[in-house]
Amino acid sequence: RLRSPPSSAASSQRSLSGPVCSDSPPSPGALLSHIHTHEMTLIRERFASSRLLEAGYAVLDDCIPAEPAAAIAAALSRLRGSGQLRKHRFGFKPPDSAAPRILTKPHIFEAELEDAPVQAAAPDLVSALGQLELPQAAACSFPELQLDPDGVTVKLQCNEGHGGCFPLHFDNAGPPSRRRLSILCYFNEEWREGDGGELELSPWLGQRVVLPPAHRRVVLFLSDRVLHRVLPSAARRFCLTIWCDGAGSNEADDLRIRIPPGASAGSVVAGMGPAQRILSRAVYAEEYEASLRECMASDPGLAMMLQSHAAHVAGSGADPRMRELVEAARALKGEAPPPLTIPPRPRPRPRRIESAATAAAAPAAAAPAAAAAAAVSA
Repeated sequence: RLRSPPSSAASSQRSLSGPVCSDSPPSPGALLSHIHTHEMTLIRERFASSRLLEAGYAVLDDCIPAEPAAAIAAALSRLRGSGQLRKHRFGFKPPDSAAPRILTKPHIFEAELEDAPVQAAAPDLVSALGQLELPQAAACSFPELQLDPDGVTVKLQCNEGHGGCFPLHFDNAGPPSRRRLSILCYFNEEWREGDGGELELSPWLGQRVVLPPAHRRVVLFLSDRVLHRVLPSAARRFCLTIWCDGAGSNEADDLRIRIPPGASAGSVVAGMGPAQRILSRAVYAEEYEASLRECMASDPGLAMMLQSHAAHVAGSGADPRMRELVEAARALKGEAPPPLTIPPRPRPRPRRIESAATAAAAPAAAAPAAAAAAAVSA
């Protein structure tokens, strides 16, 4: 059900996470001119027809309708220009200290949708997101995830370039997180190859997938199963992330490794679900370290984070059974194909319209070439 623009942070949250799978038609007054019922239906159909549950991720190009995408992109740029997006800060607990440290990710600026300054400065963004109903589309499309209609968080982000990136991580690394699904939406109409800032997914022991942050592209992935990072960006990059909580997240079997009697280490690690997070740092040790160095190279917190990572990897190898599992997983990972880059869908070039006088003056011999060029650009 499409809704009118919310008037507060609380109503904004409801507009993103309210009733789902409703068959009742929206009231005419609730529709904005740039978002139509058939577009919402198309989004739900594309979600439902994706292979998210089989592959762990799905990539949907041109998923956000053009007009709301342009409005959201303009609002994100306006928020960044007015200082409403703040530096990305995160808590980190060094292994040799009981007190957590607050560190800053270089060149990353963020805010949450329910922040009062965002609500006041960008009601058009809040309204457009509420009417797109992406969490509702996900809940209808993937009932197996048991998504919670009230457990929705929306993060607005600007990467200013200059090498800004994110290290390898899971969006749901363990309790108390309840995230089941991550929905990433990109708003970068000027992005070109070489600008960087690609999302890199590392499905467990499988082929890495590199995804340019193309305008209107939506990426879905399972929050507790897909290791991922953001590659260094050389240009400004806007992204919006929606996290959907769900029942059944971090249950007992997700937090321990079961080894059936007589099972080989390879068979145990090959079919791992969320329990892969227990072995992840040791299996992807070099990749974690490289991503930390790229992300935090200019920050004094890098040394602490590398020390913590090394301690975690060493701990995974202390137990002989764990060490055997890690070695088996690393061997399988080594058999994966080279990374796959999924480029954005090609966009048609605008057709050049010539005046009648210019067309009449053009040599007749050029007519076939001009017709071919017009057919390609169309």
